[in-house]
Amino acid sequence: HIEVFKRLVNSEKAEVDVQSLGARLSLVGLFFGCSLNAPCKQFNGSLCEFYGRFKKASEHKDKLEIVFVSSDQDQKHWQDFLQEMPWPALPFKDRHKKVRDARGDERSCSFSLIRLAGCRSAGSQQTKHANFYCFSICGVFSLIFFL
Repeated sequence: HIEVFKRLVNSEKAEVDVQSLGARLSLVGLFFGCSLNAPCKQFNGSLCEFYGRFKKASEHKDKLEIVFVSSDQDQKHWQDFLQEMPWPALPFKDRHKKVRDARGDERSCSFSLIRLAGCRSAGSQQTKHANFYCFSICGVFSLIFFL
C-alpha cells in the first residue's frame, strides 16, 4: 500500500480515501514538480493527455494512479497547478521536506513510476541513461524521468 501518503487531496482540496486507493493499485506515478518550471508545465500537459486516454480506454485503468508532489513555495502556486491535474496530490502543508531536499533543486521536475510489489529477491539493480534513471529494489521498480 502507499503508506508514505497518509493524506492525499484532489484539485478541490477534498481528501482522497488513501486506504481504498492503495488496495486497488498496481502502479503509482509520482510527479515531482513545480508550477514555476516551464518543463514541468509542459510535461504536465503531456501527462494529463496520457492519463485521460489511459483512464478512458484501458482495462487496467483502476490499477494506476498518479500523485503530485509539489515543490512550490506558496499555496496559491500549488493550488493553481493542481487545478490542471486530474489526479490527487500531497496536501500543500503535508509536503515531504525530506523528499524535496533529497531531490536537490526544488524547481526541478521528475516522474517516477513505481510498481507495487513485494520483495522477491534481495539486492538492487540500477541503470542511468541520459534523461532517466531506472532502479529496482526488492521488486519495486522505479523509472525516474529528469526533464
